[in-house]
Amino acid sequence: ALGCGMNQNEMLVEFAKMGCFDCFLLAGRYTLLDQSSLEELVPICEKNNISLILGGVFNSGILIDPSPDSYFDYTRLDSNWFNNLEKSLVRKPKNFESAEYWLNKAYQIKSACENYNFPLKKAAIQFPYFNKIVSSCVLGMNQPRQVIENINDYKNKLPNDFWKYLKDNELIEKNSFIT
Repeated sequence: ALGCGMNQNEMLVEFAKMGCFDCFLLAGRYTLLDQSSLEELVPICEKNNISLILGGVFNSGILIDPSPDSYFDYTRLDSNWFNNLEKSLVRKPKNFESAEYWLNKAYQIKSACENYNFPLKKAAIQFPYFNKIVSSCVLGMNQPRQVIENINDYKNKLPNDFWKYLKDNELIEKNSFIT
């Protein structure tokens, strides 16, 4: 298989147009928090039969425990987040993005998870697999027990009404479930 991996969509879109790739490793752009790859990358990958291997499904940890001390795109979500992300060259942030924007969205998703009585991390693990071009996810773990936790979080499926709630409340994109 021929592939490449990045933390942003724009260059992968250009590579996908070439039609010579089998897979892409995409970090952080198709997650429970950020579905920015849906607009261009996912459709062109689907058209050209390119599968996605997803990394960064916890978005640097914010989808495990969101707080002002969290990171998003490897950058602390403080008042300097936007400028620090721009300088990091991980990706170029969009004008609407801010630490507050990402934290508020993460808090709302976490609240929905709590209302359904399961951890945010579980939803973050399950979300990407609704898209048929996602072949696998690479999960970050730093303790052996997390391997078993992640397997269980993947296997024990969340109710459809939870996902409907997220869509109805615009916490995930309406077209995020391609089956």
